[in-house]
Amino acid sequence: MSLEHQVSRWKRWTPSCLAENWCKTGRTSVEQTLHSSRLVRFGVFEVDLQAGELRKSGVKLKLTGQPFQVLTILLEHPGEVVTREELQKQLWPDTFVDAEHNLNTAINKIREALGDSAENPRVVETVPRRGYRFIGQIRQEAVAATIPPSRAVPPVNWRKWSIWIAVMGFAALAFIAAVYRSRPPLPRPPRILRYTRLTNDALPKVVLNFPWLIQLLTNGPSIYFSHAASALDSRALSEIPSSGAADGSTSSIWASFEGPIPTGISPDGSQLLATGGVIQQWDRPLWVVSLPSGTSRRLGAVVGHDASWSPDGRTIVFAKNDELYRTDIDGSTAQKVATLPSGFATFIRWSPDGTRLRFTATDNFANPTSSSLWEISSGGADLHRLIPAWGDSHPQECCGNWTADGKYFVFQATRGAVTGIWAIREDLRSSATAISRPVQLTSGPIRFTNPLPSKDGKRIFAIGEQLRGELTRFDLKSQRFVRYLSGISAEQLNFPRDGQWVTYVTYPESVLWKSRIDGTQRQQLTVPPLQAAEPRWSPNGQQIVFCGWMPGEKPHLYLIRAEGGSPEAITASSAAQPAEGGPIWSSDGNSVIFFEVNDLGLDRTTRILVLDLHTRQVSVLPGSEGLYSPRWSPDGRYVVAITVDYQKLMLFDFQAQKWSELANGSSLGWPEWSSDSKNVFYIHDKPLVYSRVNINDHKVEPVANLEQTRGLNAGRFWSYYGVAPDGSPLFLRNTGIQEIYALDVDLP
Repeated sequence: MSLEHQVSRWKRWTPSCLAENWCKTGRTSVEQTLHSSRLVRFGVFEVDLQAGELRKSGVKLKLTGQPFQVLTILLEHPGEVVTREELQKQLWPDTFVDAEHNLNTAINKIREALGDSAENPRVVETVPRRGYRFIGQIRQEAVAATIPPSRAVPPVNWRKWSIWIAVMGFAALAFIAAVYRSRPPLPRPPRILRYTRLTNDALPKVVLNFPWLIQLLTNGPSIYFSHAASALDSRALSEIPSSGAADGSTSSIWASFEGPIPTGISPDGSQLLATGGVIQQWDRPLWVVSLPSGTSRRLGAVVGHDASWSPDGRTIVFAKNDELYRTDIDGSTAQKVATLPSGFATFIRWSPDGTRLRFTATDNFANPTSSSLWEISSGGADLHRLIPAWGDSHPQECCGNWTADGKYFVFQATRGAVTGIWAIREDLRSSATAISRPVQLTSGPIRFTNPLPSKDGKRIFAIGEQLRGELTRFDLKSQRFVRYLSGISAEQLNFPRDGQWVTYVTYPESVLWKSRIDGTQRQQLTVPPLQAAEPRWSPNGQQIVFCGWMPGEKPHLYLIRAEGGSPEAITASSAAQPAEGGPIWSSDGNSVIFFEVNDLGLDRTTRILVLDLHTRQVSVLPGSEGLYSPRWSPDGRYVVAITVDYQKLMLFDFQAQKWSELANGSSLGWPEWSSDSKNVFYIHDKPLVYSRVNINDHKVEPVANLEQTRGLNAGRFWSYYGVAPDGSPLFLRNTGIQEIYALDVDLP
């Protein structure tokens, strides 16, 4: 195209541009862009105002109706506070609705769609007692030319200016092209190409809140792990081919010790490191398991909760309490590497060159509220957090692994209430302590965790889950399992004395609800981010006490009216306070007993406390140290509790002011009183049986054999078992997805 031709085009275009209103007023704001374009882009998102759609990387997200309208209004005023009153006037000007509730719901749905959070906002910020503000960075793809407003516009020599603009434009393009050619090309971001499901056994593989109990390991041809169910009660390790079995099944490797949990694999892939023993003890003996025979040997006298093999096969680093140690492969020369400033090390991983260690630091094993990734040299120097730039006050990072070539580090993280897999490119480090910006690899309805790169770097193995359960009752007459409350995904049921209502906690959301005993008149009592557990009706049926916690908090006690309202915290919560649980009313409704658990190192101390609801004074139940999960009898005379090692059921008599052993067994749990205060129902293991014990003669009577539910149950805390008003056992059947996937990945 000739220069004269190009100039003529500029002449034809320029006057028409100047005739437009926005050219006259000089408006180049984001509001102008909103009105002149049907697309608004920020980050990986784009809002199509004409179609009424929100898209992420071109994929349409579910956001319609009032939430979409609220987002549009906020986009029209970026960086400005839009008050709640203004939003309500625009959305519900003449309609009588619960605008406050509807607006809260709309904002929550916007944040859920954008992967945002109120605590760490990146897009929508809450301005306390005022309203909301859009703080995302809007990309303006086309910016209009501006002319200062004036009363008279002097004549312009369009030919002269058009030629000058064209020449300068060509020069600028030539300069930009030269600079672009001189710069090295930017690397493509890593991305997931395809998902392949490797297992299909419907067995749980991760205990909620305890991801470090299950670690995926590979020697190339096979993947090794321990099912959450089998780790509790057997000697089995699980193995699948890296390509997956044709029927999605797993095979077993039998170790010579109880409860094996693999933590590391030898460089040649012939041996596993594993902890073993009673699962409730955090620091357990370390073992070396030969593959594929399962032949096992103790690693000297070493005791710990995690361990990893060095790349040269000569050294093992293990974690015990809040310390890291290194030893030879016989476990005979243990030397301390470092004491962690806070938390306990899990998922210990060596860099491929053997110079560094990375691990997950968890603040509390029994009641974890945060976890973060840390790095230290293999000699114990330069301990620092891996991603301090994220700046989370309560981070949720976990379970990292290097690729075999050391080029990438992949890990699990929760950002904006969305959990997925992230990657860091190691060769872009600007210094020994700097890292490249983490890139999110997965986000969607399936929650991927525990990432493990394959040996060839072409795949990432991970656990994909969609948690769900079906509430089930064992009918004592027919000896069959039947759905209860229409099979809702709920647990921790409690019934008032009149038996007309029930309160429960949804799984996995941990939201408190109540309904009629037939499932009608359902009412939600709590809203996220508050997490609820262990609800209990007051004797008069007017209040409910429960255990709850906000993100980053330790569990403590709340009280809420049965008809609904705002929950009231009745005990304090702080980083220094022990975690609390198991609240139970006294028979007169004036007091609540509960237990507190304090983790000192990895040693748990527990005791039972009594809270006077009138004075808010707390006292210790005599002789209750080392006990937890208390249950006050309906007649008010007794308290039953379980020892911290889960081996004994203890009974406290208020008249005699002393404790006595009521029953014993293996892994006792979920005690509940009968309505007449004569029997206590509970679960015990080996075999898995629901039993009841008479408090007078201590006679134990089996109620139902639940062995067939092993590995098929679900619940936030390992599993859930309860009892219906008629004495029949309840449990939550696992109906969700928790399988191992192979993610084909492009790691440029």
